[in-house]
Amino acid sequence: MKCLWTVLLLGLLVGTPAWADDVAEGLAASEQGDFATAVAKFRSACEGGHARGCNALGVSYRDAEGVRQNLRQAALLFEKSCNGGEKRGCNNLGFAYENGQGVKPDEKKAVALYRQACGMGEIRACNNLGVAYRDGSGGLPIDVKRAFELFTQSCNGKDALGCQNLAEMYEEGEAVPQNLKKAKDLYRKAEELSQ
Repeated sequence: MKCLWTVLLLGLLVGTPAWADDVAEGLAASEQGDFATAVAKFRSACEGGHARGCNALGVSYRDAEGVRQNLRQAALLFEKSCNGGEKRGCNNLGFAYENGQGVKPDEKKAVALYRQACGMGEIRACNNLGVAYRDGSGGLPIDVKRAFELFTQSCNGKDALGCQNLAEMYEEGEAVPQNLKKAKDLYRKAEELSQ
């Protein structure tokens, strides 16, 4: 019984809610345009080992919100976040590798990170992986059926880009029979989700 209490206490100490509070407070500050406070909160969370805080701080560096833009620092923070199990960090790191933002461009590494993040449930990564299959990039063969599946997964998860890409497939009759009504409905859904 003493061992069980030790394990529970250790679990509470490791999962300190203050880090999660820092991220939530940082996101709220960012929404209000208070980027200096947001960056301070994200930095505190990241330094405390909170992977989501590292991702949020990386976004701040990437987008120059509260700090001078530094794509290399952003990529390092996305890597730390991804290594900590944060799906958005993996997707953002994949995007950095795909576009050479702060790292040497590497489409294969980008695809591997998109696959990892999609497997963790990051719908934007599923869309990005779908694009790679559709275009045959990152060492993947062109596979429009797999792209269709990934765009469907992304759209069902309420990702506007996933819905837009899915609409294009229905409009063009790519991997599915052409269906202009379905395409129109999906374009409308994409527009609603992007607002």
